Amino acid sequence: MMKKTVSCILLTLLVLVSTSIQAQTGPLSQQQARTIAGAVVQILTSGPNGPQQGSGTIVTPTGMIFTNAHVVDGADSIQIRLFDDFGRAPQALYTASVTARVSEGQFDFAVLQISGNLNGSSINTNSLNLTYMSAQSIPINITEDVYFFAYPQIAGGSIAITPGSITTIQTIPVDGQDIFFYQSDAVFGEGASGGLAVNRQGQFIGIPSEMRVNNGGGAQLTTFIAMEAICTMRPRVCNQMEAVVPSDPVISSPNGITGTIDTDRLNTRIAPGPEYEQLDVLLFGTPVTAIGRNLEATWVQTTGGGSVWVNARYVAFRGNIGNLPVTFYEEGEWESAGRPSGVSATANETLRIRGGPGVTYRQLENPDILEPGDAVDIVAISPDGGWYKVNVNGQSGWIRSGYVRLSGGSTANIPVSSR
Repeated sequence: MMKKTVSCILLTLLVLVSTSIQAQTGPLSQQQARTIAGAVVQILTSGPNGPQQGSGTIVTPTGMIFTNAHVVDGADSIQIRLFDDFGRAPQALYTASVTARVSEGQFDFAVLQISGNLNGSSINTNSLNLTYMSAQSIPINITEDVYFFAYPQIAGGSIAITPGSITTIQTIPVDGQDIFFYQSDAVFGEGASGGLAVNRQGQFIGIPSEMRVNNGGGAQLTTFIAMEAICTMRPRVCNQMEAVVPSDPVISSPNGITGTIDTDRLNTRIAPGPEYEQLDVLLFGTPVTAIGRNLEATWVQTTGGGSVWVNARYVAFRGNIGNLPVTFYEEGEWESAGRPSGVSATANETLRIRGGPGVTYRQLENPDILEPGDAVDIVAISPDGGWYKVNVNGQSGWIRSGYVRLSGGSTANIPVSSR
């Protein structure tokens, strides 16, 4: 979905856009790209203008989403589809509502909140624990590399990652303030509005919103709204939007436990676990204050430069971190091995192992995937038939059913279970 002022040059873009996501990620690692993609959503709306499509970014684990205002203009209903894997269409899981929007010149910005399931029933957003990208003001420089993550229509339903460089810095007055806007030569297609722009470090730096082409076609630049612009507008806009840019994704405890880093270099992450996005590195002796923990108290949430998570094993604390409040819950764990159904599944491709029958469940660890050719015993099938519960190394987890081949029987021989 794009502004009406933007010319449609999909044929040109078809030539420009690479079909290989792996080749487009450049210096971003596969794990970085996968984690970032997990926070990018496809937005489908219906209204007087018919069905329309855009993109957005989850910025809190409770389902707050940043996008463009024009993505949701006139929408009567909003469906949110979450990233599943590269090469696969996102899964329709939630509905959302618009909590704030502003459209002042090029400042084209809206905030959504996931509010219900597809059947219309409300949900407890505090229990979602979605993959998200921290929204904070990040400096941007001319010629800096940038990568767009979005769901353009020309990608055929898959997420697209397109690289480019910052080509232009514009100072534009918005509501009496001079705001920086940026342009990139990264390609941009219909449906990509409201998506995600990250730098080489994988930090969320902006929202791609508008494509401009010259009269002869062939050359194009994409304007994106920087996080620093949103933060600059916060005194007037964000306060009216009930904290559009959250300073912290979880509520902090007023009482923290101090400590110091007890290893040469310790990575900080957006959530508790090595599979989550790395933010920074803390050196030996760096002081930290822990304000929360995961359920097992193996990771702690710390203050300083925003809310970040570190492995508690590598911090010398002056207190019992078990007394900290639990500020992060992950749904889904390994379970004891179940009774084999007599039917086996052999993976046709790399498959994630999850703690439940759905993409919103945590990806399990040790192991976290099945490799192509791995064969496992099936214990159960989900009610919708989309997931198999399987035994792996003496424990059980869930895998997608559509990417395996069966042996020893059919699905009729497999008991149905949702847990």
